[in-house]
Amino acid sequence: MEKITFCIPSKNNLRYVKSCVESIKKNSYYDTNKILVYVDQDNDGTCEWLGQNKIDHIINPDKECKGIGYAYDTMFREAETDLVVAFHADMIYRDWE
Repeated sequence: MEKITFCIPSKNNLRYVKSCVESIKKNSYYDTNKILVYVDQDNDGTCEWLGQNKIDHIINPDKECKGIGYAYDTMFREAETDLVVAFHADMIYRDWE
């Protein structure tokens, strides 16, 4: 099975990022897949939670938001897998079997 990188942009979306990440871990072959989060702004502890849970993430170094397009472009360039999924923080991954 090919590895997949789930790319998730976030702007102060900790509660959604938690649900999204947990759904990917639970319903995909997480041990072979990757999760990458682009944190555009963090005033809610998103970076801290990602770090504690060893989730790869990129932090916007600027004060101004870069936006979702920039976030996806950045994550797609950083992905190390052939398959990349553009995911949103408020999406849930579900195994339909």
